[in-house]
Amino acid sequence: MTLGEETQLDAAVLETVVEGCPDAFVALDRGGTVLVWNAAATRLLGWRAEDVLGRPAPHLDVYEPTIPDSGSATAVRRHRDGRRLLLSRERVVTLTGSEGAPIGWGEFLRPPPTGDHRLARRNDLSLALAEALRIDEVNAALQTAVGPLLGADRALLLRHQGDSVAGYLAVGAAQKDAEEVRVDVDLPSGPPGDWGPLVGHLAVGREPARPTVFLPAGPREEGWILALAFADETLTEEADLELATALASETWLAVKRADLILELEGRVEILEATAAISLAAGLDLERLLEAVCASAAEALSCERAAIYLREPDGHGRLRLAHLHGGSLAGFGSDGSRGAAWLLDEGTQITVQPGEDLPHLDGPWSPDEGVVALLAQPLRVGDLQLGVLLAAHTVARPRGFTPLCRKVAEAVGRQASPAIANARLFAGERQAVRHLSELEQLKEDYISGIIHDLKSPLTGLLGFVSTLRRLDVLSTPEERREYLDIMDRQARRLAGLVEDLLVGARMEAGRLQPDETSEVALGELVRDVLASLAPDRRVRAQLTVDGDDRVCADRLQLERLVQNLVDNALHHSAEPSAVEVAVQRDGDEVVLAVRDHGAGIPAGSQAELFTRFARGTRRRGSTGLGLWIVRGIVEAHGGTVGVQSQPGKGATFAARLPAMSEQH
Repeated sequence: MTLGEETQLDAAVLETVVEGCPDAFVALDRGGTVLVWNAAATRLLGWRAEDVLGRPAPHLDVYEPTIPDSGSATAVRRHRDGRRLLLSRERVVTLTGSEGAPIGWGEFLRPPPTGDHRLARRNDLSLALAEALRIDEVNAALQTAVGPLLGADRALLLRHQGDSVAGYLAVGAAQKDAEEVRVDVDLPSGPPGDWGPLVGHLAVGREPARPTVFLPAGPREEGWILALAFADETLTEEADLELATALASETWLAVKRADLILELEGRVEILEATAAISLAAGLDLERLLEAVCASAAEALSCERAAIYLREPDGHGRLRLAHLHGGSLAGFGSDGSRGAAWLLDEGTQITVQPGEDLPHLDGPWSPDEGVVALLAQPLRVGDLQLGVLLAAHTVARPRGFTPLCRKVAEAVGRQASPAIANARLFAGERQAVRHLSELEQLKEDYISGIIHDLKSPLTGLLGFVSTLRRLDVLSTPEERREYLDIMDRQARRLAGLVEDLLVGARMEAGRLQPDETSEVALGELVRDVLASLAPDRRVRAQLTVDGDDRVCADRLQLERLVQNLVDNALHHSAEPSAVEVAVQRDGDEVVLAVRDHGAGIPAGSQAELFTRFARGTRRRGSTGLGLWIVRGIVEAHGGTVGVQSQPGKGATFAARLPAMSEQH
C-alpha cells in the first residue's frame, strides 16, 4: 500500500494506521487510480486490494477530479455485487506530494448507523434495483421506496427529445399512462447530463399537475430524466437531491439491464422457436403446423395459439388448420371470421390489455378469456398463406412487447415457406395417389371391356355356326329365337363400341352435335324403347306432356336415352317397370328416367357423372354410360342431375333447351 516517494506520509506508519482503522479507507490519485484500499474497504465494498490497486476506482459511478466536500456526511458508492450503497462519510483527506501540491484524496467510509432507517431503506432499494431482472421488478422496487425515502408519490423515467419528453416507466397506477405525460418546466436544449435538478410540474393523463423534480439519469447523450412528483412541495435539501440523483442513475441502469436481458432472452426465444420449426419443417403438414403453434406459444409466453390457412390458391376461404392450447369443442365458433378480418389488414396487429377486441370470435373472443392478442400474417412473396394468432388468457402488465413482435415476425418468416412447401408436397402426393388410382381404374375398365366385347362376339359366332347346320333347326320358331338372340348380342356389341367412341371424343374435348335437326324427344324415346322390346327384361312406361321438340343430334340423343334406360333397368328390381317421362318446363324439355331400385347414397351422387366413377361399371357395359350422358347433355347446352332416397329408387333428369318458335 505504498503511496510512492512523492507523498509526505511515512509509508510504514500509513500502512499500520490504515490497516488498523475500523473504517473503510480508500485513496485515489488525481486520475482516479486506486492508491490505498484497506481491509475494511474490502469488507464494506466487496473488492480485494490486489484486484483494485493501480486500477481505476471501481466503486465510483463517475470519477470527478475535484476533491469531495469534506462537510458532506454521506456518499453513494458501488458494491462489487452492483448495489449502490449510501454510506456515512466520516472524513475526507488530501494527499500532497513533496512540493506540497495535491496529488489525490482519500475518504473514510462506514455503514450508516443502525438507527438510521432512511439510509437502511436506501441501501435496501439499491440492492433491489441491482437484483431486478425485469421491468416489473424495477417498478416494484421504486414503488415501495420513493415515498418513504423522498416523500414522492410518483416516479416516471422519461426521455428528453428536444423540447418534449416521452414516458418510459411509471410507478403504480400510472404505469399504463406513461405515454400521456405533460411537463411544465423549462427544459434546457442540451442533454440532461449538462444540467442539474430542475423544479417544475408534471401531469399524467387527466390528473392535475403536481410539483415535480426533474433529475438527469444515465449517460447525458441518451437524454434520460427521472421525474419525482410530489403532492405539495418538492425536494429542497441538498442531501435529498444528492440521494435522488443517485437513485435516478440506479433506476436507469436497472431499466437498461432489464431491457438488455429481455432482448437477449428474445434472441434466444427466436433461435429456439425457429430451430424447432426447422427441425419440424419436413413435408408432413399436420406435424409442421403443430410445431409452429407450440413454438410460437412458448416463445411468446402465450396460453393459446392457432394457424388459419387459405385454400391453396391464396384467395379462398380461411379455415382453422391447427389450434394449440384448447379444444375447439369448447368455443362457439372456430374463429375464422375474426382471423379473416385480421389477415385482411395485411400487417402484424397487436391488441394490448385494456384495448377493444373488435370482430373477434371463437377462441379469440374476450368472452373466452382473451386479454391480449397478436396476429402475424403468413405469406410467401405476394401469396397470402394465412395468419398465425397468439393470445394471452392471463393478464400481463406489458402485453405484447416490441420484442414479442420481433419474435412473431421471425416465427412467421421461418414458418411461411415451410408451410408452403408442405402444402405443395401434400398436393403433389394427393395428385400422384389420384393418378395411380385412376390408372388402376383404367386398367380394370379396359380388361373388363375386352371381356365384354368378346362375350357377344363369341355368342354371335356360335349362333352363326348353328344356322349353317340347317338340319339342326327343326322349326321356324327356333330359327326366329336364334335370330333374336343374335340381334340382341349385335346391338349390345354396337352399344359398347358407341360408348367407347363417344368417350374418346369427350376425352379429346371434341364432343359436339354432328348434325342437328328438329327432334320430338317423346317420339325418339318411344323408338328407343321399341328397339329394346325383343329383350324380355325391358318393361318401360312412357308419358309425354307438352311441346317436346328440341334442336339436337338425333343419334347422340338416342345414345343418351339408351344409357339412361339401361342404367335404370340395371338398378330396377324385377318385375317393376322403368318410368320414362318427357315434359316441357319453361324453356326446357325434361327427360326423366325413374327406377325402383335401392337408391343411391347422398355421398355417392356427385361422382355418378364422372369418368370411371366407382360402382358404375357392371358386366356388359363400359361403365362410362352416365359420364357420356353428361357429355351429350352439356354438348347440347343442357344439364343433368339425380334425385334419390335410400330404398325409393332414383330419378335421373336431363334438361335440354326447348326448340324456339323461330326455328
